[in-house]
Amino acid sequence: MVKNLFASCFIFIISVVFLFSGCATIKKDTPDYYFQKAKENLKNKNYSGAISYLEKAEKKDLKKNLTPEIFLLSGETYFKKSIEYRDSIIMFDDETKSIYLSYLKNARHYFEKLIEKFPKSELADDAQFNIGVIFDWDELGGVNDFEQALVEYQKVIDNHPGSSAYPKAKARIELINSFYGGIRSTPHDIKKP
Repeated sequence: MVKNLFASCFIFIISVVFLFSGCATIKKDTPDYYFQKAKENLKNKNYSGAISYLEKAEKKDLKKNLTPEIFLLSGETYFKKSIEYRDSIIMFDDETKSIYLSYLKNARHYFEKLIEKFPKSELADDAQFNIGVIFDWDELGGVNDFEQALVEYQKVIDNHPGSSAYPKAKARIELINSFYGGIRSTPHDIKKP
């Protein structure tokens, strides 16, 4: 009995040491591995690298265990890439505007994929809110299409009551209505990815 207890304790201690020593790693060529690499790249603001790893993670996630997270992070990565790009240029011309809008289209595409394929996911409310942000004002990274932003935020209110995105969407609707209620939006070509 004492021998078994000693052996069990020894195995437990070795397992803990092994785990915390960094010897235990995520297997390469798995969705988890690529997803973690994408997060590392995103943390370092390497958006192109993050997108590349997210694409690999999506292809490897055959069981769709990580797919909602992959879609949300892909959309957020393209959105951050659009903001970085917008902030790096001095003057918008047709070419730079087209590149900026293509990043926003890609972001929206991933958010919509998440909502379409995983409508019951707890991440669907964040994806819907982020679509609203894409159409919202420049300081958030959007394109000043307030009418469409209101439509997208209202979808959070209608479809995700009680979610973490609900109060944010409600606050944005109130702000847009109070400050920009009389302003007509300028439509932009980001409605279809």
